Amino acid sequence: IVSDPAIPGAADTCVVDVRCGVLDVPGRAWALSFEAPRPNPSSGRVQFFYTLARAGTARLGIYGADGRRIRSLLDGADVAGMHAVLWDGRDESGRRVAPGAYWARFEGGGQVMRRPLTIVR
Repeated sequence: IVSDPAIPGAADTCVVDVRCGVLDVPGRAWALSFEAPRPNPSSGRVQFFYTLARAGTARLGIYGADGRRIRSLLDGADVAGMHAVLWDGRDESGRRVAPGAYWARFEGGGQVMRRPLTIVR
């Protein structure tokens, strides 16, 4: 949340998605993985960690308990190695999601992996 000192009481919210990665290290053998989200349960921001054994397409999305996609966090080519993705707890329209049960679905290396996630307020 940011504020303008010239306008007392006015505040605005900025949203930033951050994605970090480690480039492939020659001779390093990576294993495909998708870790449990942290923190879980969460009241807002959640971080996801995954590892690709080889460069390729990676997808990460948040889904409701009913199977409806809430937000796409990652969809494209990625390098081999460890990666982190931060979710701000918002849907595709920028609205905070309601408290409840969700699924993180990761596709990479020809496999699909899911991890449960709970949002609390």
